[in-house]
Amino acid sequence: MKTRSAWLLLGAAQALMGHALASDGDQKPRTAPTGTPDHVAEPVNRMATLRKNDAGIDHGWAAAHAETIGDGAVSLSINQLAALTVSVGLTDRLQATASFNLPLLVLAPSLGIKGVVYRSESSVIAVRGAFGALGLADFDDTSEWTFNVSLGVLADTVVDTGGMVTFHTGMNVWVGFGEGLDEQQLSDFGLDLRASDVAVAVEIDVGIVARVNRFFAFQLELWFIAAMVDQQLTLMPFVPFGYGVRFYGDWFHVDLGFAMPLGVDLGAEVAALALGVPVVNMSFRF
Repeated sequence: MKTRSAWLLLGAAQALMGHALASDGDQKPRTAPTGTPDHVAEPVNRMATLRKNDAGIDHGWAAAHAETIGDGAVSLSINQLAALTVSVGLTDRLQATASFNLPLLVLAPSLGIKGVVYRSESSVIAVRGAFGALGLADFDDTSEWTFNVSLGVLADTVVDTGGMVTFHTGMNVWVGFGEGLDEQQLSDFGLDLRASDVAVAVEIDVGIVARVNRFFAFQLELWFIAAMVDQQLTLMPFVPFGYGVRFYGDWFHVDLGFAMPLGVDLGAEVAALALGVPVVNMSFRF
């Protein structure tokens, strides 16, 4: 009797264990908890990750990028320790920017607004408009001031699946006017215009940011400029070029590098600047 009872208990235990294993196999795969970090629980949105991690995501050396700093964010940028730029994220897609420089020799204030018209996991396209001025730091004499308006299209694209390399490009059309457009000043840039003329220029910038890790990247930018000369759009014989490194985080970034005009003979007197003019830019996002 005891032997029979033992066999009955063993059979019942085996049946229960088999039912439990079968039921467990029918269950759906477990999902990660809601609080699990994005890079573990969900596919990574490359553009959103870059915007979160880089406080200077909205600009490069000098060119504006298509991405914005984000809704409610405020960014303070310092360029060459002499020019200040304040940007405000009005919405997730709309950003306003004001720039001004220390009144050393010239003043160059500007106001701009940028709006994202398309955003995906790997690309952003935006339009940007701006109004600016350029003149001597002498408010008693405004006869030499020049004013300009611009309208441009900007695009950012992550070119690799890891989100480490970003390609940036933009095209801006500038219209300048004012008494400051005298023949002597503009002749230095290859423009033969009279003070009564309206200067029209088209600028195309291309750049790339290659991130090594979460805090360090290499970057470079090129600007191609064409101006209306004798009613014809003429490509300028020089190409501004900037290159260097970026140290960045979610609330700051620092650019260190050099800038130079390619295609211009700088002469032996500036041979010490063979690498270009040193560039120091930084931003803080709040």
